[in-house]
Amino acid sequence: MPTVKLRVSIKTITTGDFISLHPDDSQMLFLGVPPSDHFCRVLRTSTPGQYVGWAGHSASSKGTVEVSRPFASALGWTEGQPVELTPVPVESIPRNADPIVIRPSSSDDWEVVELQAEYLESALLSQIAVLFPGLKFPLWPEGGGKPILMEAVWDGVDDKQETVKPKVPFRLLRESDELAIEAKPRQLLLPDARSEVKRLCRVVCDDEVFPAELYDKYGVTCILHSSAGVTTGMVRLGDKIVAASMVDNDLVDPG
Repeated sequence: MPTVKLRVSIKTITTGDFISLHPDDSQMLFLGVPPSDHFCRVLRTSTPGQYVGWAGHSASSKGTVEVSRPFASALGWTEGQPVELTPVPVESIPRNADPIVIRPSSSDDWEVVELQAEYLESALLSQIAVLFPGLKFPLWPEGGGKPILMEAVWDGVDDKQETVKPKVPFRLLRESDELAIEAKPRQLLLPDARSEVKRLCRVVCDDEVFPAELYDKYGVTCILHSSAGVTTGMVRLGDKIVAASMVDNDLVDPG
């Protein structure tokens, strides 16, 4: 496969997480490479384990690979940095047999996802098509503004991306792929400076507020905040917050 050495050019562009190539450079890269039925071509970079996608966007200058600033940051690329790109053969691109699971990198990003989940799922392929382990990619919400950071959940790789070899080195997203977004809710802690233990506490509630059958079926829980003999918190039924609570501390069972 041909390899082309280019220099990174960071631009204010709206090509999402795709690279842009000058027509002369793309012609040289894909000369003699069999065509693909996918809109995006996969390229391996000179950084081990790193892959990028090219969807036909044109760079303004020959000898450069143009990227948006957020995507350059995600790749660890800097202005003027030399990068070697090599096409990945079509027959070497793995098929996605399992659902593609992505998750926000922070609870702040998760709150944006909750508000715009339907849009983000529908817009994903227009913003990125190539994922690899460890990539925290920017995703632009509806209406523009600051992008949120997302990452793929990778089979065979733990949350810390440590030493375990993934089953596949990258994924090329397709419209037929099943997509799931993993939640990353904000962690609420007991505000007790003497304790570093995170815990949920059961709340004994009045039957008129939460009938016993609901308590048993769903499990009424509350993340507690104690002050002046009164405990307050957010009451949950299952995974849904249903009400704010205030109960006497004597009624709290920390089981």
